[in-house]
Amino acid sequence: MQDLLQRRTELQADQTKLVTLVVTSFVDSLVPGRGNGIAVPSQLDKVIDGDYDDPLVWDTLARLGFYREFMRSVSA
Repeated sequence: MQDLLQRRTELQADQTKLVTLVVTSFVDSLVPGRGNGIAVPSQLDKVIDGDYDDPLVWDTLARLGFYREFMRSVSA
């Protein structure tokens, strides 16, 4: 029983690390240059401004949708 409890704790820690990595990757893909402190205009800025003429904005909106659904599945 102790082994099972230990393994459960390890799996929960691994899951936390994985979710953190996925969320960080989503944010990095939406805001390039965020990690090195350089403010780089991104497609996310165009989404916020409502500039939907750029086809890359739709890619950003799709990634935001995937992120939202991922967070829903993780929090459930």
